[in-house]
Amino acid sequence: MAITNNLPQGNLGSTKSDLEPRQSLLFLLATTRFQLWIALFLFLGSFLFYTTTTLVPFAVPGEPSNLLASATGITPNLHPRNYVWRLLMQGVFSVAPTASFTLWCNVLNTFFSSLAIALTFLVLAHFLLVVIDRKLLHKTVSVVVGEERVLGYLKWVPVISGLAGAFARLFSAPFWFASTQPYPYGFYLCWLLLSFYFLLQYALCRRLSNLYVFFVLFGAGMGQVPSFVGFAPLVLLYALFLLWSDDRLSVQSFFLSVFLVVGPMLLLLSC
Repeated sequence: MAITNNLPQGNLGSTKSDLEPRQSLLFLLATTRFQLWIALFLFLGSFLFYTTTTLVPFAVPGEPSNLLASATGITPNLHPRNYVWRLLMQGVFSVAPTASFTLWCNVLNTFFSSLAIALTFLVLAHFLLVVIDRKLLHKTVSVVVGEERVLGYLKWVPVISGLAGAFARLFSAPFWFASTQPYPYGFYLCWLLLSFYFLLQYALCRRLSNLYVFFVLFGAGMGQVPSFVGFAPLVLLYALFLLWSDDRLSVQSFFLSVFLVVGPMLLLLSC
């Protein structure tokens, strides 16, 4: 398969029996449309579910209405960290009719929250794909149940786990409420999960472009909300470990990684 040229050969083993399961798995779950189709259906289903059940054309008094008023300049801005989200709300404010402005803001937040649910599925499925010792599982379990059944396990276990996490988030009461009101949480969760997705894509396929996109997204996120800072030690060290395990970690690559993280972070912190 064409996919084998993009894989880290040093981590795949040397025998044909070691190579085939991972090639088939990556072909099904990382480079084909299988997971993306599931994620697309999750996004569309979540968006339709939220918009047809609890979406309202107004902001609930309290934090949602205060956030929206400060984001659009109606009241003094008391939330300077949410710069990108405020830009989005200001963009909606400039183009949407005044009477339906709040409704379109809620629709946009529902869009990003639904996208976060789809990304939850992709991140969990890819995470399981990374942590499962496929070579050991193939050597041990295939002796008992056969190679085809092992491939079936490896294909569906990450998918089922991802679906479980996605549905848990979909029906979570706090997330449900925040998804249909002008809160920035769905947008930044979508941002965080998208950065994780690119990191896991690099862990699977070892394409440097995925890792560089992760650095930029994650660094920019650190300049927006504290959640990124909390995850920073874990995910950034893991990214450097991946570079080191591929013999790609050098002085140049290290400082390039630092620049891609720190540059967007400082840029957004200055806004």
